[in-house]
Amino acid sequence: MLTLCPIYPIFICISKSSVFNTQYISDTMINNLQEAQNCLLCKKPRCQTNCPINTPIPQVIELYKNGEIEKAGEILFNNNPLSVICAIVCPHERQCRGNCI
Repeated sequence: MLTLCPIYPIFICISKSSVFNTQYISDTMINNLQEAQNCLLCKKPRCQTNCPINTPIPQVIELYKNGEIEKAGEILFNNNPLSVICAIVCPHERQCRGNCI
């Protein structure tokens, strides 16, 4: 089974929300928010340290939890314009997700 990057669903919701508004997006956003609640926002985030492009994962998750989705997306895309593609092909089990406490 393919396991996606922890912030991949945020990319999808940000990109799709500007195009159309469906129940799918609403359900995905709710599920993502529940997943984001699990983040401890560590002072020394191993997820970010082990990301090859140093994505500010805790900062993005915190913004997402606070409903600042566009700001979170801006940070992600400024960090790496190809973030959506990287989130699909990245072996995150060994990097960000694999190093989460």
